[in-house]
Amino acid sequence: MFAKMALLNLWKYRRRMLVVLLGIVMSVLVMEVIGGMLAGMQTTFFNEILRGSGHVQLHSSGWDDRLDSYSIRHLIADPDPLVAQIAALPDVVRVETVLGFQAMLAHDGTTLAVEGRGVAPDTSFFDDATTTITEGSFVAEERPGLVLSADNARLLGVSVGDTVGVFIQSARGIPARRTLMVTGLFDSGHVELDGTAVFLRHEDAQALLGIERATNEIRITLDDPDRAARFVSDHRELFDRHDLEPVTWRDIHGSLIVFVEISDLLTTVINAFVMIVAASVVTNAILMTVFDRARTFATLRAIGMKRRRVIATIVSEGVLLGAIGSAIGLAIGIPIVLYFQTHGLDMGELSQFFGTGQTYYFAFVPGSSATAFGFGVLISVASALYAGTAVTRVDLRSALEEA
Repeated sequence: MFAKMALLNLWKYRRRMLVVLLGIVMSVLVMEVIGGMLAGMQTTFFNEILRGSGHVQLHSSGWDDRLDSYSIRHLIADPDPLVAQIAALPDVVRVETVLGFQAMLAHDGTTLAVEGRGVAPDTSFFDDATTTITEGSFVAEERPGLVLSADNARLLGVSVGDTVGVFIQSARGIPARRTLMVTGLFDSGHVELDGTAVFLRHEDAQALLGIERATNEIRITLDDPDRAARFVSDHRELFDRHDLEPVTWRDIHGSLIVFVEISDLLTTVINAFVMIVAASVVTNAILMTVFDRARTFATLRAIGMKRRRVIATIVSEGVLLGAIGSAIGLAIGIPIVLYFQTHGLDMGELSQFFGTGQTYYFAFVPGSSATAFGFGVLISVASALYAGTAVTRVDLRSALEEA
């Protein structure tokens, strides 16, 4: 009966109810779109930083205490057997050696400080560079060479096929100069990567630095990043036997993980703001429509309808308005989220600041949609309950005497 009366009232006073409906639609739409955007940004950011660093990194003992962040004195000797052993462990998806060092590139009087990375030709940790080659190729199996960003190539005035001087400090601490050919250029769109990184084969980096059968970093990717701490704990004996210091992605990116936590807080704050604004708009609109019908409700009470039944009728209207408005809001918001989940949203320099490229992709989260729907119904029901309680407290005589 209440539902039937509510439907009749919604149709009879449809112009007034339209204001309430629009308020619910807009609030649910905003929550859905912003929730999808922030969830996508969080996922993009999270995947980007883990894809580059791996889930666990191994360094030789004393690595964390080194004074020179580019020191190549803390080396892991003969890493290949250890890499093969780690690759056979459960949960391990990928394991690679990375030889990092500092160098100076020189060409025709122009010099440039860079961070060198000796990597496998099929590396999976630097695909922002491997997948954005604009000229030449990435680190090749068949020939030694240097891969640098297109921006740095322009600064040095070189292109693929040209040679550059590479100044390094060898493992013995002796300055040395080598000449290498530029074999590839990349343009990742990441300010930090394009500005400093150069790549070459791991064995070429060893030869450049005068290192035999050694590296200074082993990176491991697991099938589940949340198992990183457990993985380190389970294989602590193996790492201790090789005098290695393992660190998980949470240790590596401790300061950046704050960004993820801030985005969660930001989502909560935005949703709270939307809830407050929407609740204010919807409550005022429902109060107006209900008090416009105060004489009707007073008449129903005068002929015997109890207060709780009047309130139940008004709340039924709120349930229907909330359900219809929330459904429409999701019907508009979900396609928007799905579109940007596929095509992405260009955030320009803002996203480059975090080193994750220019494009963020939204993420459709069913739980977030369910929350938005529930919120739309909740504010409508709560507003209707408040309005129903208020209108039934009006003196019957005063309400009936109103024109």
